[in-house]
Amino acid sequence: MVDQISVLIADDHTIVRSGIRLLLEAEADIKVVGEALNGREALELVESLQPDIVLMDISMPEVDGLEATREIKTRFPKINVLVLTMHRSDDYFFEMLKAGASGYILKGAKTSELINAIRVVQQG
Repeated sequence: MVDQISVLIADDHTIVRSGIRLLLEAEADIKVVGEALNGREALELVESLQPDIVLMDISMPEVDGLEATREIKTRFPKINVLVLTMHRSDDYFFEMLKAGASGYILKGAKTSELINAIRVVQQG
């Protein structure tokens, strides 16, 4: 049996979360263990589910992805955060890396690029 990479999806758009879940679950080595609609929910689910990777949107209500990433990396340093966003700005990129994100991918990326990014982040 293949070791599966457990992924938590954090995005405030339901259709985005649902679509990503379908794409990821088509891969034998990736399992979506939960979905969060904001950073606060992501923090709660990270604590209870302990996923390998959090696929994190930056722009979310209540607690944004930047703040949630900082908190996750402080409390759970072994959990990787992969940022998935529509923002192309270098400022966002550097802020997320400073917050502890392991990688960054645009929402316009190909499915294969997202899958590869998850695998690369998991491998370290």
